Amino acid sequence: MKRYQFLFVLIILLTACQTATPLPTATSLPTSTSTPVPTPTNTPEPTATLEPSPTPIALPDPVNQTFSGVSVVHRETFEYVIQNAVPAGWESEEKYALWVTKENQLKAQPTDNGNWSGTVFYFSGEKIIPNTGVYFTFKYTGTAEGFTLGFDNINPSGERITGDNFHSVAMELRNSSLLVYGTRQRNQVRGSFKGNLALKPDTWYDITLGHDTNDNFVIKIWDPADPEKQLSYLRTWEDFPTAYYFISWISAKRSLLMDDFTVFKFDEIIIPE
Repeated sequence: MKRYQFLFVLIILLTACQTATPLPTATSLPTSTSTPVPTPTNTPEPTATLEPSPTPIALPDPVNQTFSGVSVVHRETFEYVIQNAVPAGWESEEKYALWVTKENQLKAQPTDNGNWSGTVFYFSGEKIIPNTGVYFTFKYTGTAEGFTLGFDNINPSGERITGDNFHSVAMELRNSSLLVYGTRQRNQVRGSFKGNLALKPDTWYDITLGHDTNDNFVIKIWDPADPEKQLSYLRTWEDFPTAYYFISWISAKRSLLMDDFTVFKFDEIIIPE
């Protein structure tokens, strides 16, 4: 009996050894797949937006036929000036004789204090030195007495000169006669225009004036509706000063309108052959 018990216990032990739970096998870790880092792309730098170039100011053909290498220095169309005000750079000896109209034009109208009463007005914003000129349009009223358009000399500080050292070159419309005069100190010499244009009141005209390094002074007037109708003056005034202001004297019997006042540089006066 004990033998059978021993065998029974032995069988149980052997069975237990065979049915022991096997050790778990090591689970292999999955192979690591690294996520690729995206290659940075170079974002292009924004290109600077170029400001549009200012539109060149085109001057009428007669200006470019009179001067070579023209380039505008100053332009005044009187559009952004308070009505009845005097634009910057413009001065008048008679107060309130100069103003901007509601049509954006510069008007000169002195007070009538009798025969040949009037005023001087001028532009001090730019010096008219050699190889500098002006261009503008103008219209006048009245036929009595007169007005001038021209250059008066100034000293280095910009003050107008009077007395013995006064020099001037200008056109003058006196009554119905158009002439040119040059003043050297106290001596005045008159000249005349060449051309086929007769000036009339209440009509717009174009004019250009300039002088060069050789003491040549030129004045040209034309009808903008028919530029072939012109008046021109060219003369060498030797030993004249080199700095001027554009200037006008106008009688109280007249009025003068101006527009598109332009100061320009140039290379040479084109001398007619």
